[in-house]
Amino acid sequence: MVTVAVETFGRVDYAVNCAGIGAVKHGLAETEREEWERMIAVNLTGVFACVKAEIKQMMQQEPLQADNTYAQLQRGSIVNIASLSGLVGLRHSGAYTAAKHGVVGITQTAALDYPEVKSNAVVPGYIKTPLTSVPGEMQRNALEKVNNWTPVKRFGLPEEVAESIVWLLGSRSNFVHGTCLTIDGGYLAH
Repeated sequence: MVTVAVETFGRVDYAVNCAGIGAVKHGLAETEREEWERMIAVNLTGVFACVKAEIKQMMQQEPLQADNTYAQLQRGSIVNIASLSGLVGLRHSGAYTAAKHGVVGITQTAALDYPEVKSNAVVPGYIKTPLTSVPGEMQRNALEKVNNWTPVKRFGLPEEVAESIVWLLGSRSNFVHGTCLTIDGGYLAH
């Protein structure tokens, strides 16, 4: 993807890495190795591969021109999409939780190793998506958590996540580096 972007646009200034497959519904002791490896391959190794390629390209580029007098010139900006499970445990989802913790670790390590490339993550909470809108057990569980644990007592909107990502990518957030921005309606405030 990075090669195609460079061939098309000449450079890669901004990247958003969103990789994810759903959580397994049983405890660690019942998790099959194949389930574990698939979850890690998609949710963690996929992000690693993208970040690696993006940073290699961005480090070869001239810095971006800042539209903010306080901005340090940067060679690019990356936002990884993690999950609340990247900051806390999620019952019956050990592989998913481990992978999303890994995404947080990749984000923070990239920020330290390559300060010329702004690296951050967003940590969405319960967001209104087709997955949370389908009637059934997943929707009931999500609604229960939203009502019991989220102070604002509603699902977040995809637009709220998108606006946060755009802000993190842009020059107005140049001092925000290696951060995990939670978009969770106060869920983690407990």
